[in-house]
Amino acid sequence: MKKEMKTTTDISKLIARKILGDTLAPEEEAALQAWLSDGRNAATYEEVKRLDLVSAMLRLEREDYGERMVARFRRTQQRRMLRLFLRRASVWAGVAAVVALLFLAVPRSARRLAGDNTQQTAMTIVPGEAKAILTLADGQQIDVTGGDHRVVDRLLDSVSMALADTVAVRYNTLSIPRGGEFRYELADGTRVWLNAESELRFPETFGGGERRVYVKGEVFFDVAHDEAHPFVVSTGRGDVRVLGTRFNLTDYAGTPLAATLVEGRIRFHTPDGRDYDVRPSQQLTFDEAGGTVDVQTVDVSVYTAWVDHQFVFRNQSLEDILTTLSRWYDFHPVFADDSLRDIRLSGRLYRGDDIRVLLNSYERAAGIRFVIRGENILVTN
Repeated sequence: MKKEMKTTTDISKLIARKILGDTLAPEEEAALQAWLSDGRNAATYEEVKRLDLVSAMLRLEREDYGERMVARFRRTQQRRMLRLFLRRASVWAGVAAVVALLFLAVPRSARRLAGDNTQQTAMTIVPGEAKAILTLADGQQIDVTGGDHRVVDRLLDSVSMALADTVAVRYNTLSIPRGGEFRYELADGTRVWLNAESELRFPETFGGGERRVYVKGEVFFDVAHDEAHPFVVSTGRGDVRVLGTRFNLTDYAGTPLAATLVEGRIRFHTPDGRDYDVRPSQQLTFDEAGGTVDVQTVDVSVYTAWVDHQFVFRNQSLEDILTTLSRWYDFHPVFADDSLRDIRLSGRLYRGDDIRVLLNSYERAAGIRFVIRGENILVTN
């Protein structure tokens, strides 16, 4: 019985195999030709075939170009591939799926790069970078590391066009790993900054009476004003409702939720139905365990410094400082003695700097030692 190729993933695999020069089975060739009968798809397919970069990526699946080739590819051409491949606003979702297949393949190849730097990198803790995983509504995952919000927009546009006849609201998710950060602009113009170990779940378009997104970790919002459609940020521990404002929201597991307002006005709604208003230069904290809410006036620059590529610490415990740094530099703090956790320190560090700049100053100020061992930083007297 003739097999029908219906899904975008099936078509994308056929495109990849065709470019590689594989001979398709008769029913596969028929399915591909049926897809190409649409003039839009045919034009896109011809464009893809002309991209030498795409061909090079596909050949990485079959040929070992050596560590140097893969490293050079990852370093210099990833952004160029995305810009070229997704330039057309009319790219169909099948082609977006090819991008997903390729991007998921390249990081696996890049991870083979041990080479001459293995010993050096094993002993070096380096700053993070812009990176994220985009999970589409259908579960497909795309590595958008090295890109920006325009890359995500083009991918989502291509999928939206293919699924334009569906009526259900589709939610996509941006996930930021340790050692990463990402900036994105939502469909309504709201700008979002995501810190390491964070997640944003958002609809492709906003509809109805409110604009609702879901977050984990740490996210800074610059919300587009729309009085008729309130903006709601949902966490596992309550909702933040705004009209148009700028605020930082921290919701990491194991720490109290904190909402720090830069400008505008927000209202925090607890799971048990209580509402608390927050004004500029105030921070609301919510301790879920005790159900307590506290609102205090703070220096907001301390809590939003990461958006401007800085760490700012003001009389904070060493444990809290290292926990914050560990998300960006991707290391594990280890304390030789629990009393070291409570040492109070201050400091400032640019996020692109070597972490030892700050650690060395703490050694002199507190009479302690930091020993870097692989992915661990040991704190001793």
